[in-house]
Amino acid sequence: MPIISKILQLVRGRPTRSANLLAITKFTFNLPVDTSLPTSPGCFEACANEYHAGQLSYQQFLDATLAHLAPTSPARHPEDGNLANLVKLSTCGSMGPVAAAIKLCMLSDGDQPVLSQDTIDLLHAMQPSADSFDRRLPTTLAALPSLHLQVAILAALCREMPTLAVEVLSADPPPAPPEQSLFNLLDSAVCPVGPFGRGAFIKFPVDFWTAAVKAGWVAASPSLAELGAGVGPHGGPLLHAHLDAGLDVTLVLNDLFVYDRLLYDVTEKQDDPSLLRDILARAPRKKLNPCLLRLVVSQREAGGVEMLAMLLDHGLNINYRDKKQVSLRDQHDPWAGDYWYQESLTALHMAAKKGNKDAVSFLISRGARVNEPEFYGRTARDLALSAGHHEVVEILDQAAKPRDHK
Repeated sequence: MPIISKILQLVRGRPTRSANLLAITKFTFNLPVDTSLPTSPGCFEACANEYHAGQLSYQQFLDATLAHLAPTSPARHPEDGNLANLVKLSTCGSMGPVAAAIKLCMLSDGDQPVLSQDTIDLLHAMQPSADSFDRRLPTTLAALPSLHLQVAILAALCREMPTLAVEVLSADPPPAPPEQSLFNLLDSAVCPVGPFGRGAFIKFPVDFWTAAVKAGWVAASPSLAELGAGVGPHGGPLLHAHLDAGLDVTLVLNDLFVYDRLLYDVTEKQDDPSLLRDILARAPRKKLNPCLLRLVVSQREAGGVEMLAMLLDHGLNINYRDKKQVSLRDQHDPWAGDYWYQESLTALHMAAKKGNKDAVSFLISRGARVNEPEFYGRTARDLALSAGHHEVVEILDQAAKPRDHK
């Protein structure tokens, strides 16, 4: 079934509302737009009127109006900068509000704020019930229809003004979540991004997704949560927002539990131990991958002790390493890299190699074997000495002395 048909099924409701969401969705997901159609002054109004008169099909209307948003679009028309024209445009037949919403996306260039009070008033007037709108009453962001807020947010994002999009979602009072959120179409049956896919979500900044999840405008998504975990500390708030929103980490995607994938990234890339604690609390009490201990110290030259303690308390083997033999062919396979070697390291090996004194001392205190060899037979001391971490060598020598006398 064509994607447009699926979107139409998803956004059922009043014709004007469905048409607006479809128009915005088509632009957001970069669906085909015929940019060869004319973009002459007044064409928004002309397209709305021609559709109303039966001279343009729905598809032709969308292509003609959305063509203005294409990167190759001609220069803006003088009439495009006049916000007052939005009100007039919204009265041009059933597609007038749709054309006005699309046109709004063009009004966020440069430093001019999109959501000035005048703009809010005009957007409010673009509602189907515009006849009953009292211009004397003050309007707020929260009073706007969610459809128009979605257009404004999209305009800010596409014009590289993410701070504005975040401000919209963080307003006081915050705007109510829409019944049909445009952004929820990503990672849905309509626009699937695949298990743990990141590409579609990278389209917009992490800060926006964090604000959207917190505001209830975007549902908790395993793919989006994995993005937050994988981009490092900057993505920590996004992962927190997902956990607070009730993300089910026990889901199985592509034969892998969501919590397993999140734990890999959190232990390696996040500096917030509370993330690890929250995921472990939501995961079933089962045997986790012991390589998580090594991942904690794989990128840290200091710290990580609190995460190591949580994993050890969860039952992980502190001396775990893969002791399998690897053929010379596999060792020199450029496609395999050195993954096989990394698997032969214990957490102590890795901490010593990185010069992480905190982790080395802690692992020794919890019973890590100081003289355990890695794949080539080298100990943690050998790896620390080779890397020039002499203070770590001293710690390991001190720990080995009592064992030598046993």
